[in-house]
Amino acid sequence: MTMEEISRGLTQARADQERRRKLDAMCSSLADERKEQAGRAAALKATLEKENLDVERLERGGVTRLLYQVLGQLEEKSEKEKREAAAARVAYESCLRQLEDIEGELRRLRAERDRLSDADARYRQFYEAKQARLTAEQPAIAAELTRLTRVRDENAAMLRELREASAAGEEAVSCAEAVSRCLDQAESWGVYDLMGGGLLADTVKHSHLDEAQTQATALENALRRFRTELCDVQMTARFEMHISDWDRIADFWFDGLLADWNMQSRIHEAQDSVRAVTNDLREALITLYGMQSDTERTCRDAEAAITRLIEG
Repeated sequence: MTMEEISRGLTQARADQERRRKLDAMCSSLADERKEQAGRAAALKATLEKENLDVERLERGGVTRLLYQVLGQLEEKSEKEKREAAAARVAYESCLRQLEDIEGELRRLRAERDRLSDADARYRQFYEAKQARLTAEQPAIAAELTRLTRVRDENAAMLRELREASAAGEEAVSCAEAVSRCLDQAESWGVYDLMGGGLLADTVKHSHLDEAQTQATALENALRRFRTELCDVQMTARFEMHISDWDRIADFWFDGLLADWNMQSRIHEAQDSVRAVTNDLREALITLYGMQSDTERTCRDAEAAITRLIEG
């Protein structure tokens, strides 16, 4: 196969790939339209059946027919029901025709798409053939391909690490938010306790504090994982969180204004600590997202340059 034939085959395979992607989008849109039209057809069919039933009731006799005869409105009512039934039939049949048109177009597009099912395989075949030919016959292009491939692969590996680090950071933020919610609930019940809420307020408050402690443990684990992931992308960050164990005994059994104020103070300190950690996490994620965007752009640029060299 000559270089010209390889290039033509590569160009055609690329065009077929683009056409298939367009066909996929068109088929998806038509499938949604067909579903919507089928629902409309079902609703119109129900309306038609109802209108036909109204006509039948008037024609076969019975209480309804007798009532309109007595009122002298039978003919008028009968004509009205027939008109409504006819209109319902027209709407239903029109909807069915539109549904058939959609299904016919969908079948045609799917058939065309199926004929292009080998586009990716053909593209890879011609792409690899041209790459091999260029590598063997044009050393300058081969060296540039090697360089661009190294850039792409190194950045692709970094991109995987950045995504893993971002996922770990997002998990840590989620854990921090869970701790904050528990502390906010505990603070609210603490205020009620200060106002004389008694044993009920203490019990509910400590229930939220227990949950906050559980969530704080999960947060510590998430922070540890995040710090580890950051090392893989040459980032360092310290996330300091201070949540002491709650002095439940003093607050319960020596309940009084001083103990309640002391507990509220501890809750506020914990809230401040978690808020600071959450802010630090979000700042780190912003940095990661920026690095991820830059790395993705470098990968795309390298891949595009490789493709231009081979396809061009």
